[in-house]
This record gives sequence, structure tokens and C-alpha cells, in this order.
Amino acid sequence: MKDIRIGALRLENFKCHKYLQLDFHGADTVISGDNAAGKTSIYDAFVWLLWGGDSLGSGEAVIQVKPLTEAGGVRDHRAVTSVEAELLVDGRPLGLKRAYREVWTGDQVFGGHTSEYYVDGVPCRKQEYLRRVEELAPEEAFRVLTNVKAFAQELDWQRRRELLCRAAGLPGDRELMAREPEFAALLTAMEDRSVEDYRRWLNAQVRDLTRAGNELPARISECERSLRQVEGVDFHQAQQKLADLTGRQEALNALIYDPAAGADRARLEATRQRRDSLLRETRHYREALAELSRRKKELRDKVFRGDRCPSCGQALPPEQVRAARERFQEQLRREAEQLDTREERLRRESLRAGEALGSLEEEVKALESQIHEEPGEELRRELQQVRREIEDIRRVLDQEALKTYAQKRLEELRQQERESAALLQALQDRLRELDRFSQYRAGFLEESVNALFREVRFRLFREKVGGGLEERCDVTVNGVSWVNVNNGGRIRAGMDIIRTLSQVWGVGLPLFIDNAEGVTRLPGMPCQRILLRVAPGALRAEREEEGTWQADPFSRYM
Repeated sequence: MKDIRIGALRLENFKCHKYLQLDFHGADTVISGDNAAGKTSIYDAFVWLLWGGDSLGSGEAVIQVKPLTEAGGVRDHRAVTSVEAELLVDGRPLGLKRAYREVWTGDQVFGGHTSEYYVDGVPCRKQEYLRRVEELAPEEAFRVLTNVKAFAQELDWQRRRELLCRAAGLPGDRELMAREPEFAALLTAMEDRSVEDYRRWLNAQVRDLTRAGNELPARISECERSLRQVEGVDFHQAQQKLADLTGRQEALNALIYDPAAGADRARLEATRQRRDSLLRETRHYREALAELSRRKKELRDKVFRGDRCPSCGQALPPEQVRAARERFQEQLRREAEQLDTREERLRRESLRAGEALGSLEEEVKALESQIHEEPGEELRRELQQVRREIEDIRRVLDQEALKTYAQKRLEELRQQERESAALLQALQDRLRELDRFSQYRAGFLEESVNALFREVRFRLFREKVGGGLEERCDVTVNGVSWVNVNNGGRIRAGMDIIRTLSQVWGVGLPLFIDNAEGVTRLPGMPCQRILLRVAPGALRAEREEEGTWQADPFSRYM
């Protein structure tokens, strides 16, 4: 693992420090002094040297690094702000320096700021400088491994979770499933999908089936309503009644029209009957064409659903799916051809009947204009009544075909309802299996991650309202959430986290511990520790050697 330590740090005109040199010699060091003595500014200087920000995560554009007056103005516009560090990278020295100055033209016009970068005393461009810094460790690693509170407070929970999983070296979901026989069927059903993709696919299938299933009761109810309308109708008796009424109609015609006008009246009555028959025929054609249009729409709306096993929801082999899809499409094609053929025939017949009806209407008008005698009033009223009854009977008989179609359609819809319910149950069973795996994975993940730490614990899942697990990454110490842990507990927890994450990034970095006076006992660390403590007196540094803290006065301090 790469070991990076601070050998020395030099600040000029940086925040409250006009000039400050610290000689760390790569050892653990305590920097103490009164409040506002500039302890935290030392850590800010180290962060600014590397990345241009400060210890709070603020960017270069918003922080103020130049010394200020009590009124808040820049103390010396001509002064150059610089931070220089001698790092020890696996014991080898590396010099880094960043300088920041104001640009003034000859006529005292402020022209902005400029920055200068140096590596081992050699000036370089910003991108080259940042590349050299990045080679030491990524920016995220510097921020997390140098600040005990950065991991819990600055990173979002998704990134915290990702780093912890990397540290634990956890197996993938498929490998985890393969370890437990109870998830063997689930692993097979997933095919090459991930757990989340398979869950989304299942939820989409459940949503589509539920939506389609919600429409079935209305369709079934419509068919049942159509059957109730003809329930109890005796179509055989209706046929007999029609025969009787037709005979009575013929008898009335013979009584109403006398022999003198018999031929004309008989011809008129026969023409009227043919006209009425054609009227019924054209109405029948219109209704039949409307029914065909509705059936063709149903045919177009049919969707192939034969790619999954209806009992378990498992995908069928591609050959079976392809054969089933071809059968499905062939059946649709045949039905469509049959409907198209029948529609074409009905339209031809409808056109023929319409043309014939027009001719008969003209013939009836011509015959009526030739015959002036009116039949007897009673016989005429009876004949009209018989005609109305015949028309009613014909309408009843027309419903026999509707009954046959409704019965067939009702059985199809009920079969579809049974199949949809079985497939929906299979899909929901798979979702419950995924929930059981998620709970198993949650326990395994938390146990594996928390085994890497001594004092801190991570809560990686939370029970959702209504069931199921929600991914989280909450930091706790002795069961207490991070936001409620005192300063000492946070420092010790942060050191525990950094000890593990140093292994993830493969690097040990100088660890700055601000407000270190709040901890009475600090654990050992495989990296350089720089403790910032509040203590009476001027700013001073002490270095730990062989278990004791030794005075180490600054080379120069102004």
C-alpha cells in the first residue's frame, strides 16, 4: 500500500498566516493553540495546495485564501499567497507548490488573478500539476482519507454504499443465488437479466396483466347482459307464431281487396311485402357489418402472450415461442381473411338490396296512385297490427344469432380470465422470491461490511412501508445515528472508517483530526496523524516519538 506523509509545510500570506513553516518529518504531530489561532487553516492550506478547495469541501471560486483586514478587505493586494509542501511518498521526497497572486497593470488597474504551479521546484501547467497529484491518489480519496468526518458527512449515501461493497469484496447477485438451493429456480428464470432488471420486467408484466384483467369483467358483463336480454325467449315458438301471423296477413289481404281491384291490390300488397322484406334485409346488413367491424377491431387488439409458461412464468424455449407465435399469427390471418370475405359479401348484398329497395319504393308509389278504393277500416287496422307483430317477431328471431355469438365470446373471455389469473399468480410468486432473496442479500451484505470495522456499523437496508426493503447507507456508532453522535465518537468512528478505506484505495494519507481535544483516547492508525487541538497559548506543534509527545518548535513562525 502506498504511504504518503507530510515532511514539511510552508504557508505564505495564506488566510491568517503571514508566514508559517511546519516540519512534520512524516511523524504524528499535534498542533495546538487558542481558538482562531489558525489550526484549521493549516488543513485548509493542504487541501488548497492539492485541489484548490478547503477542508469543508468548498470550491476554489468561493473560498478566500488571502489575509484580510478586520474590516474584511484584502490586507495586501501585492502579496503572493502560496503553500508549499514536501511530501514523503513511500519515503521518497516530492515537492509541490501553488502560488496565487493579483494581476495589476502599470496604471494600477486590477486585471484578475493568476496561479502558478511547481513540482519539485519546476514550474508546470495546471493540468500537468493536477495529473501529478492525481497519480498520488484520486481527489475523493484525499478528501475522505484526510478528514475523519468526510465519509459520513460529505459523500452521498449511494457513494458510501458503493465504497463499502468494494471494501467487502462482495460476490455478485448471481453468485450469491448459486450458493443457496432455494434460489436455484429464480436464478434459472432470470436468464441473463440482473436482479433489478428482472424485477422491473416482472413488475411490467404484472402491470400489463392487471390492466388487461381489469378490462375483462366489463367485457364479461357486456356478454352476460346480452344473454340476459334473450333469456327465456322461445325461438321455436316465435317461428310458429310468425307462420300463423303470415297466414293471417294473407287472409286479410284476400278479404280487404275486392275482385274488381284484386289483381292491382294483390300486386300492390306483394310489392309492399317485398319492400318491407328488403327494409329488414338492409337493416340486417347494417347490423351485421357493424358487428363485423367490432370483431375485426377485437382481432387487431389481440396480443401474443405465449412466450411464458402460464403456470410458473418461466420463459419458454425460443423454438417453442417462435412456433407459438407463428400459429398465433396464422390464426389471426385466417380469421381476418374470413371476416374480410364475409364483409365483402355483405357489402355486395347490401348494395344490391338498397338498389332493389329504391325500385320497389317507386313501384309502390305508382301502384298506390292507380288504386283509390280503401279497404274496410277494421280490416285495415287489423292488417296493420298483424304487420307490426310480424316485424316484432322478426326482430326477436334476429337475436338468436346474437345469443350464439355472445355465448361463444363469454366462454373465450372466461378462459382468458383463468389464464391471466394463473400467470399473474406465477409472476407474483417470482416477485416474492425476489423479496426473499433481497432479505437474504441484505443480511449477508450488512454482516460482510460490518465485519470490516471495529466501532462503526452501517445500516444498509430499511423496511419500507407496505413491505420490501429500501437500500440505505446510514452510519451508526453503538446503535446511535451519526447525526446524534458526539464529537469524540465521530472522530473515533471516522478513523475506523479510514483504516478500512485506505485498503480500498491502496494508499495511506496524512489524517487531519480537527477538534481533537474532544477525544481522550485515539486508536492507532497505519498513516500519519495530525491532531488539531484547542489549548491555551500560541500556536505550537508537538511530535510523538516512541509513545510520548515531544516538543518540536517551528523552524520559523511569524
